Amino acid sequence: MKKIQELNIQTWPQKERRNASYFKEDFAIFEVSKASISNYPIKSKIYGFCLCLKGKSYGTIDLIPYELSKGKVSVNVPGQLITSDSVSEDFMGICILMSSRFVEGLGLPYDFGLYDAVKESPIISLSDKESEALHTYCKMVKELLEKQRLFQAETLKHLTCAHFYGLRAYLYQMPANKALSNNELLVKRFMNEVRKHYSKERKVSFYAEKLCVSSGYLSTVITNATGKNASEWIENFVILEAKTLLKSTNLTIQQVCDSLHFPSQSFFGKYFKRITGKSPKEYREDKG
Repeated sequence: MKKIQELNIQTWPQKERRNASYFKEDFAIFEVSKASISNYPIKSKIYGFCLCLKGKSYGTIDLIPYELSKGKVSVNVPGQLITSDSVSEDFMGICILMSSRFVEGLGLPYDFGLYDAVKESPIISLSDKESEALHTYCKMVKELLEKQRLFQAETLKHLTCAHFYGLRAYLYQMPANKALSNNELLVKRFMNEVRKHYSKERKVSFYAEKLCVSSGYLSTVITNATGKNASEWIENFVILEAKTLLKSTNLTIQQVCDSLHFPSQSFFGKYFKRITGKSPKEYREDKG
C-alpha cells in the first residue's frame, strides 16, 4: 500500500503558487487571491504562514472554524487538516511555505515552543505595526529570492529566525490562558487523542479508556462543551482525511480505504456516503 501523501512545497496546489519565488525545495513565498485558493481540504506536512492584506477567508483548521481577515496571520504546522470554505472576492494575502528540514535547520532552541503555541492559536491578530513588520519581512524575502544570490541561504535563514523570534515574543505577550476546568481539560485531551488515532480508532470507548472515563460521561462532556457528540468529532476527522486523500492524492479508493483502516471498500463507501451524501467516487469526480 502506498504511504499517505501529505502536501509539501512541490505538491502544494499549483494554482495557489503560480507566482511563487523559491529557495531550493524548502521555501516558497507567493501572493494569493480568491481565484488562486483551492476549495478542497488539504493535509500539510510543512510550516505555513498567510498574512491577510485585504478581505476575509473562512474555513477550518483541524475542524475548528477560523476567520482570516486584514491584520491577521494564520500559522500552520505539519499534520494539520485545513479547509477553505469561503473567500471574499477582494481577498488578498501573502503565503510562505517552509519545509520541516528548513525550520529544523534554523537552530531554534529545543524549548522554543512555537509549534505547541500555534497549534492552540493558529490565527493571530496583529497590530498595525506588527502587520507592517511581517509584510516588510515578506517583501524582503521575496526580493532576496528574486535578486540576491550571494549569501542567499544565510540571509534567508537569519531573516526567518528574526521572524520566528518576533512571532514567539508576540505569543508570549498574549494574555495567559485561564486555568481550564476539569471538563475543558477533558475536551482538550479528547481532541488531542482523536488527532493521533482517528485513522485507526473510531469507537468512543477507545478514547474513553485512554482518558480513564466512561463512554457515556465522555460523550456528555463533549456534547455540552462543543455542541457535537464524541462520535461526530471522530467521524468529522475521518471524513476530512478521506476527502483530502480523494482530492489531493492519486491513491485509489481502495488505498484510501486501507489508509483509514476500514475493513472493506464497501464498508468505507457506505460510511462516506452516510455522512457526505456522496460516494467516494462521486466526491472525487465532483468539480465543485
